[in-house]
Amino acid sequence: MRISFTASGNHVGGATMAMFNLMIGLLRLGHEPVLIATTPSKKYEDHFERLRKIGVEMHFTGTAHSGLTHWLRLASHALTNLNRYNIDLVHLHLPKEAAFLFYTLKSLHIPVVSTFEGDPFLEARFDVTFDKGIIIKVGSNLMAMADAVTACSSWLAGRLGRVWNINVYAVPNPIDVERFLGIKEWCGSEKIVVALARLVPIKGIDVLVKAARRVSSECRDVRFIVAGEGPSKQELMGLINKYGLREVFSLVGFISSPENLLSKSYMVVMPSLYEPFGMPAAEAGAALRPVVASNTGGLAEILIDGYNGFLARPGDPVDLADKIIWLLENEDVSKEMGRRGRVRVLENYTPVLVAKKYLEIYQRALNNSR
Repeated sequence: MRISFTASGNHVGGATMAMFNLMIGLLRLGHEPVLIATTPSKKYEDHFERLRKIGVEMHFTGTAHSGLTHWLRLASHALTNLNRYNIDLVHLHLPKEAAFLFYTLKSLHIPVVSTFEGDPFLEARFDVTFDKGIIIKVGSNLMAMADAVTACSSWLAGRLGRVWNINVYAVPNPIDVERFLGIKEWCGSEKIVVALARLVPIKGIDVLVKAARRVSSECRDVRFIVAGEGPSKQELMGLINKYGLREVFSLVGFISSPENLLSKSYMVVMPSLYEPFGMPAAEAGAALRPVVASNTGGLAEILIDGYNGFLARPGDPVDLADKIIWLLENEDVSKEMGRRGRVRVLENYTPVLVAKKYLEIYQRALNNSR
């Protein structure tokens, strides 16, 4: 089966990485994923190069533009070439690409599977680049008209199904586990608490800064590193300075290889206020690291509280600090949680396992479109 995907080359976030990992799984099962993308910017070249090396077929539209021109160019290239590439099915995995592709795809009678990485109603509160009404309208049409709809967690599938009154299949995001299997258990004297997140309010990094104030006062040899970019950076720097944490709390910007940072970490923290899936939590498990995450959305499916990490109350720095301190003070249990985390990832989130689930859904979509 030849399955088409589209992606922007100037931004690779969690949803795009999930899509890339799915393509890896499909390829290993003998199918042919086809990626149509704008030429990747330098900081994302490694992700595309990995796909090329393993044999994913890729077609680039040229240098990415900004704003509406970017999405129109990508959509135009995809629509012009779908028949030439002999595509059996299109998997829309990213909301902005979907907004420009979907209606024309339906007119061409090409089967469509649409994956949601968030609830359009909730996403509309946080995405300032698109009009809220457009986000909700496009989301509702995608769900109503797709041949099959999936969501990245059972929590999200249930929510979408109730709100939009449609059948939504829950399929977790896959993790490229091979990138993390070489990481060993933590050892050493310095304990680094890592967060991988965009610097936006919904990721709760301000909650982590507040928790770090107490943690650093009670625990020695602990540092906090947050990898990610976003508009909240200056506000967070102000909070770090206010609490006198400059020596122990660092914002290091975007990193293309999270496995390098995870290999140095003691634990991973995800203090999100809203999280449909939570890929860094699963990646941490693959890297043998325990996780403290907010008890929200898909995070509560990746983590079993007290088994491979702890769930904390969203937005509560005191509860977050309590869980972090406990793990810092109980090294043996922390390591055991990390080992359990890897087993859980290998049993649930590998590219091949997730691709098998999607192949069943692709077949349903093909049947529904006839």
